[in-house]
Amino acid sequence: FRENRSRLHTEETARINLLGVEPVRKGLGFIWGAYHMKSYSFVSEMRKKITSVTSPFFLGIHPDLVSSFRSGHNPILKPTSLKQNLYYSMMTRGLNELLRYADRNAMANSVEVRLPFLFHSLVEFVFTLPDEMLLSNGWSKYILRKSMENILPPEITWRKDKIGYEPPQAEWLKSSYFKDYLHEAVTELKKEKIIIKEYSQLTWSYIALFAFLKQGNNINNKSDSALKEK
Repeated sequence: FRENRSRLHTEETARINLLGVEPVRKGLGFIWGAYHMKSYSFVSEMRKKITSVTSPFFLGIHPDLVSSFRSGHNPILKPTSLKQNLYYSMMTRGLNELLRYADRNAMANSVEVRLPFLFHSLVEFVFTLPDEMLLSNGWSKYILRKSMENILPPEITWRKDKIGYEPPQAEWLKSSYFKDYLHEAVTELKKEKIIIKEYSQLTWSYIALFAFLKQGNNINNKSDSALKEK
C-alpha cells in the first residue's frame, strides 16, 4: 500500500480470484500503520497502558499479569516491508517450530529429511530479489514455481491448496478427551491466577499453557526427589 498502491490492488484482486481469500484490511488503522508505523505503534502501546486491566481487550488474563505485562515494551515486531516480514518469520517466529516438528515426525517414522531450499546461499540470494519475484499475480513462492515449471507437473508446480504443518485441530477439539482436558486446563489456569475468564478463540493457548505448567511441575518434582535422595 505504501510503496505501490496500484500493485497492491492488482495482487489483492488476483489472490481473491485465485484463492478466495479475504481482502487486505482497510480503514484508518491500515493507512496509518502503512505510512507511520512508529506513531501507530506508540498509540497501540498507549492503549495497552490506559485500558482497564479487566477489559476484554486483554482476553481474560488475570489483572495482576496484565499490570506486569503492560508496564513493559511489546516484544512483537511489526514488519514494515515484505522482506522484513519474511526475515522475521524465518529467523524469529515460525520456521524454528516447523523444523522441529518436521524433525520429530521424521525420526518417529525413521525417515531422513533434507531441506535443500534452506541452503544459506540460496536464501541469501532470494533476499536480494525484487518483491515481484516472490509474490506475483496472487501466487506465493513465484520464482520457485516458475523455476520448476518445466520440471514438475502443473498440478504440483501451481498447486493452490498446499498448507504448512496443519494437524486436524478442529476434529481433535470435538472429542470428549480434549473437552475434558480443556476444562481441566481452564480450571487450573484460574486457580494459578493466570486467567479470570475463558475465551473460546484461545482454546489451544489454554491447553498449551496448561501442558507447559504440568511439564514444569513434573521437572520440579523430579528435581526435588533427586535432592531428597542425595
